[in-house]
Order: sequence, then C-alpha cells, then structure tokens
Amino acid sequence: MAERSALRILVVDDDPAMVRLAAAALTAHGFTDLEHVATGRDALLAAARADVLLLDQNLPDLAGREVLLALRAWPEPPSVVMVTAHGSETFAADALRAGAEDYLVKDASLAAMLPEVVERVRRMRSLREALATAERELLHVERRAAVGEMTVTLHHEINNPLMAATAELELLLGSQDALS
Repeated sequence: MAERSALRILVVDDDPAMVRLAAAALTAHGFTDLEHVATGRDALLAAARADVLLLDQNLPDLAGREVLLALRAWPEPPSVVMVTAHGSETFAADALRAGAEDYLVKDASLAAMLPEVVERVRRMRSLREALATAERELLHVERRAAVGEMTVTLHHEINNPLMAATAELELLLGSQDALS
C-alpha cells in the first residue's frame, strides 16, 4: 500500500488562504508531496503528475465539474475530491455522480476533515490497485490452465490415432509373420 508521503496531491484552488490551510492540514498528517495550481486549465496539465486532486468547484476559468468530467475521460484518471464554499446535498450528489471520490465544504471542519478524506481516498486507490493486480494474476492463471487443458486434449487427440495405427500395424505385421 502506498504510504502517505508517496501520495501525490494536486490542490486546485485560486484562494491562497485555502491552499495554505490545505497544505498545513495535509503535511501535519504525513501527506508531503503537494503541488498547487490556480486554474482548471493548469489542473488538466498537472493532473497527470497527481494521484489525488483537491478540486475547487469555482475556478477563474473552468468550473471544477468541467475539470472532473475531462479527467474522467482519461484511461487512468487521478482520484478527485471536490471542494466548494457553497456545499449542498445537490452539489454532493452531482459531484459523486460525475465521478468524484468525495467532496468537502470549505467550512470550520475542513482542516480536520481533509486529512481523513484524503486518507480514505488513498486507501481506496490502494484497494483498487490490489484488485486490478489480483484480476491480472487470475487471468494469467486461467490462461495457463486453458493452455494446460488444450495440451492434454491435443495429446489425447494425437495419441489415440497413433496408438490405433500402431496396433493395426502390429496386427498386420503379426498376420504376415503367421502366413510365412
């Protein structure tokens, strides 16, 4: 499982105070590989270097949801935690439906909740990676078993006619010896 310090986090927010708060809360809990960008376009450029994005909904150029949807089109997108100053059940449901792993509201509980949410996302990523590895290994084992079964079948299909031909040849040769 990836350690906290190895998790690459991209903070996407145009509010410097929010960035400082997120950085302080995360580094205090062992998340040290942090990067920051202030726009949606920069987030799309930097996201390939990140495991997790803390993505503000209100950015100067794009809505966070637009960035999230663009990332979901990637073959292996980073995890996204949506962050908003104006949280509601509708926002939360929409963010989760769009593919966010979680969401946070910029309120008094943010500093305490942020490390917990990022840790949960880190664990989920590790579990998904372990599951993908197990599925690949299972597929490999199933392929090897199929090759083994095919080998047995081919052996049977080739061996039986050869044995029958050998037996017939021995009978023919045996009957020739009897006639002589």
